[in-house]
Amino acid sequence: MVASYNGTAVASAIYYHFGAQAIFKYGASDMRYKQLRANSLIMWKAIEWLFQNGYKHLSFGRTDPDNDGLRHFKKGWGTTERIIKYYKLDLAKKYLLKKSQE
Repeated sequence: MVASYNGTAVASAIYYHFGAQAIFKYGASDMRYKQLRANSLIMWKAIEWLFQNGYKHLSFGRTDPDNDGLRHFKKGWGTTERIIKYYKLDLAKKYLLKKSQE
């Protein structure tokens, strides 16, 4: 999705969808137009479109714990934060390389 103002793209977002589920993958905006809150408009329009097209669940995706601005934006939509654990395996050596929580 892309939000435009006077012919200028001011924000955009990428959503993946499959089955009855969708995920917000990435959003970006031009800071010169932040007062327009175009990211909020895009999210609202995406929620409307997903609902109208039969999607039952929207994940707002992963956010780094220290990204307070994005976490605040997502919480503003009534989301619930959960810890996602990531594991990396060294398949050649067959052991766990790194465990992280983000």
